[in-house]
Amino acid sequence: MTNLHPTEFAVTVYRTAGTLTVRVAGELGHDTSDGLSDVVARHLTADEAGLSDVRLDLTVRRRAGAVGATLHLEHRPDVLERMLRLTTARGDG
Repeated sequence: MTNLHPTEFAVTVYRTAGTLTVRVAGELGHDTSDGLSDVVARHLTADEAGLSDVRLDLTVRRRAGAVGATLHLEHRPDVLERMLRLTTARGDG
């Protein structure tokens, strides 16, 4: 049996004019998803938010691909589903 050491989970937020970018590093799972949701919610509800775009950078996708694993996005809301279809059709996904 191999002892796996989970990658430390971290959320980094970048704000530019009208855009909130949330970068997720490490293992996003049941134990860490609430923390991610809380961080994003705080930024979305900030008085000065004035956001027109929210970008989620899941660096976990690259790590999964590096070991030959496929990343699955479960319980996707309709808006994300449409966005994924559009980016895949354009060749960005």
